[in-house]
Amino acid sequence: MRAVCPTGDEVIVASTDFEWRQAEIRKIVPCRECQANQVRVDADFHYSHFGEVTYGVDERAEVGLLTRNIRLDAEMQPDCYAYNDKEAENCDIFKRDTFGGHVKFVRDSWARVQGVQLSHMGQQAVLATYPLHFHLADDVPGQYLRNNVIRDSNSRCVTIHGTDHLEVSNNVCVYHLGHGIFLEDSAEQNNTIHRNLIIGTQYGTLLFTDRDVDWCRERAFCGLLSSYWITHPRNFFTENVAAGSESFGMVLAFADRPLGPSFDRQVERGLYEEMSTRYTKVAQFSKNVMHSNKHGGLWFDNRLSYGQIDMHRFVPENGKLGLNQYTPREPNNINGTIVETYLSELTMYKNDERNSWVRCGNIVIMNSSFADSPTSYVAAHSGEDPTSCDVRNSLFIGETDNKGEPWSYTFHLPEFSHLPKSQRPSHQFDRSISKMRPYTTVNYFSKPISLRHYCKVDNQFRVMDGNASTPYWTVFDGTMNINFRDYDGSLTGRSEVQIVDDRPYFTTDRCRSMPDWGLAICPYRYFMLVVRGRTGVLMSKYKGRSPVFIRRDDAPQDVYSQKGAQSERQTAEEIGVFFLVQSDPIEISVRAIMV
Repeated sequence: MRAVCPTGDEVIVASTDFEWRQAEIRKIVPCRECQANQVRVDADFHYSHFGEVTYGVDERAEVGLLTRNIRLDAEMQPDCYAYNDKEAENCDIFKRDTFGGHVKFVRDSWARVQGVQLSHMGQQAVLATYPLHFHLADDVPGQYLRNNVIRDSNSRCVTIHGTDHLEVSNNVCVYHLGHGIFLEDSAEQNNTIHRNLIIGTQYGTLLFTDRDVDWCRERAFCGLLSSYWITHPRNFFTENVAAGSESFGMVLAFADRPLGPSFDRQVERGLYEEMSTRYTKVAQFSKNVMHSNKHGGLWFDNRLSYGQIDMHRFVPENGKLGLNQYTPREPNNINGTIVETYLSELTMYKNDERNSWVRCGNIVIMNSSFADSPTSYVAAHSGEDPTSCDVRNSLFIGETDNKGEPWSYTFHLPEFSHLPKSQRPSHQFDRSISKMRPYTTVNYFSKPISLRHYCKVDNQFRVMDGNASTPYWTVFDGTMNINFRDYDGSLTGRSEVQIVDDRPYFTTDRCRSMPDWGLAICPYRYFMLVVRGRTGVLMSKYKGRSPVFIRRDDAPQDVYSQKGAQSERQTAEEIGVFFLVQSDPIEISVRAIMV
């Protein structure tokens, strides 16, 4: 039986390119000749929306139905007004009214909300005023938010605050300020977040992590905006889509104790466990899709401050802290046995900076797809030993058939400075995984920069390590240490070998140099010596000024150095140095250098 097209209803078709604003809303119009899986809309699309599985990666555009029969629409004023400093700040930033309605469910209430369309809800200047909000409701088994639409929200989509066992499923959220589906206090557990679609997550001002870093006096506290804000690992996130954010698609960042009023309530309920989020496995994170996000698809890192000292300074509550120090254990306390936690069947593509960043804490990504991004996967050391990151049975594709929209780049090199901008050379690309990081080399003039163009015909050029001369390649201590193991020979053609930096410090005459890679293949195992301290060369004030020098007796010409610097904003109070392991006994002589 042929389905009846919902004439007059509106749909949104998600972007399948880097720019999430290519999502388009159209109205369904009558179509007698349409098949059961077809509709006709009232206008052509301005952008292409990909509709295929390409190279094994499902990059078909999501379509969300935006019309519901029950409607709540907050009245908005035509001009922005302000009665306090917070409202004045919002008027200055957003240039419009951000004071809408809100719906809140509290303890001892009962709520099942289904098939409701909410527009212009939420209040950007007032905490706890969101379109749909479970507020300190404790356990709510059997209650749910299903098949609702939240449009043009002034503050978030769905907030789960101090609430457990809630179901949030099959909802569509389009264009909102601040985190989208929001687990507020790092105390919310056993909630099921299933098959939701979020498009158009934009910076807000309520929390540090909602804000653009340019809106913060202390930039380090801010800048983790996400469509799905996950602050406790014991929740179930399945088949959700993050299809466009000004920052991240999905963020997992935990506090060491419950935030805000949830702390006292967790103590009252007998549920408080000190630092338990560090040691709790992710309940379920599977079949989620992240694409068209500005800074990244998945971010699994950082801690959230409960109002504490970090790196010798006070960080207010909800401010962003440093490394997450996540190490799941069973039982979930510091005395438990370290175990793995799993993220499975994920799809990430066309995220503008990177598809994923994971701070390693025995986190295993399985059966997943990464494609069409300048960087697909970053595994950063957690600072906790022994932990690791692992990717298993997954697919990495540099460029697929999803070409996206053409874009042009005009060259502003010194040799063209005498020409008006309109007359300077430009180049149009049909696609590029390096759209935001153009190379100014001869290759850039001739063709788009992409992983596929780097591949040689003999299929041997599969990995590359850059250096300080490589455009847009930053060298830290960690990049100097980079090495990984080919367990099954799928990369090098030889199993149980290590790929290391091609320099005498890491290699011997038994290693095979790969000049195109900038690496070498060695038949050894390597171990890491970690030197920790808070004085001498590892003190922050000596960062980059007093490196530690190391050399091998059998290769004295290659002196290896570590500065203790991880990035421009962080200073390590430890250094990790890798040594190769041969059959002969190893003698290590360490001399502390005090400044």
